[in-house]
Amino acid sequence: MLNQYTNFPIPIDGHSAPSSHSSTFSQPSFLPTDIKPKYENSPNSHDVMIGDCVVCFAPNSSFHFGKIACAACSAFFRRTIALNKNYKCRNFSISRAEKCPLDRRHRSNCKACRFHRCLDMGMNPSGVQNTRDHNKVSHEVSVDENEGEIEEEMEPRENMVEILLKVYENAKERRKMFYCDGTFQDFINGSGMKPRPIRFDERYYKDKMRFELIIYIEMMRSMEPFRNFHSRLQEILVSSCALNLAIVEKYYRSIQRNGLETQRLYQPDGTYTDLSDNGAQFDDGMFNIQTGWDKQTCMKLLYDPLKEVLADLGGSMIQAKTQDVEFLGLFAILVFDIAAGKISEEDRMEVFNARNTYIKNWFEYYEKIGFCSKEEAAQKIADTILLLAQLRHAFDVHRSQFHMTRVFGIMEYDKLLDDLVVSK
Repeated sequence: MLNQYTNFPIPIDGHSAPSSHSSTFSQPSFLPTDIKPKYENSPNSHDVMIGDCVVCFAPNSSFHFGKIACAACSAFFRRTIALNKNYKCRNFSISRAEKCPLDRRHRSNCKACRFHRCLDMGMNPSGVQNTRDHNKVSHEVSVDENEGEIEEEMEPRENMVEILLKVYENAKERRKMFYCDGTFQDFINGSGMKPRPIRFDERYYKDKMRFELIIYIEMMRSMEPFRNFHSRLQEILVSSCALNLAIVEKYYRSIQRNGLETQRLYQPDGTYTDLSDNGAQFDDGMFNIQTGWDKQTCMKLLYDPLKEVLADLGGSMIQAKTQDVEFLGLFAILVFDIAAGKISEEDRMEVFNARNTYIKNWFEYYEKIGFCSKEEAAQKIADTILLLAQLRHAFDVHRSQFHMTRVFGIMEYDKLLDDLVVSK
């Protein structure tokens, strides 16, 4: 079955991958090899969590050990502390202010000065943990042009799928506490998030929408490629995918709770829309009189499309045996969307590369947990990605319903949604 999916591009929103690369499900040949360098001059490089490295001034760096630091310097700092290394500066007689240069080109020339700079700039040694997984290793190669020496810096790196699984588990636990409506003991134990029905006009409450957006952004930032994007690209990707991610998770959580059988569409907070109540929630004057809508109209426009999506998409998810790993695969593909907004060709290639790196990690994760063969792993990934076609229909249905509720003033909603929906 593997050959069926070789060289199979992953289109998002009707766009195929950049023409200079091809994406496949065979391992590991689908990864592009000629990606351009990271951004040298980001206009937003001094964002709260993104900026110049305090050690070597590399741009588009992120938060490590209490300071903004690039991946190379943070890995160097971690390794030095974890292995208790001692370095000696070849220019030890020179005063501290005039010690060895530490820009991106020269940062590997003197480890002693580099480590002193890390400490001087406030990087926190207590933040280094010695329980890192050393099985996965990445390399940064820096060249001393004067002496022709090459230094390889080893940075332990976990599989992105494993990282995202851990973050998602933590997100589910945080939701149990945030949405707890039980006792103090329920709050502490995370057992107070009880399933309960909601009306249509309860789905877009401000606190819920903003908390869920925080959850998704934290999940995105757990993936190193996303953290390394410049802030404007991150903003474009978040605004493009946030609502879609919520829709995907809604149907995924629904099939986990037997929503297809009970005709219940579950939210991540445990609440559900009962699609089998014959429009009971539309009674009691829910809609203002100017809309001219009656119960029959509400059923046709707001119930029937969701029933159809739940049957089609939910049924396909069940058939594909979708679990957390597969849901998070869809999550990552939707985040790394090469068709998101107005992005440059260089940005598209960065996003494309990140998406393919995640798929490679997806293969590796299946191999690690003992999937029977690469062919079966490829089939599993392909079956998951094929859900994207039905997901697009689900996205269209939910966006259409939101536009109707907005235009007719059916319910109040958090205006943050305008940035995520109306501009699309």
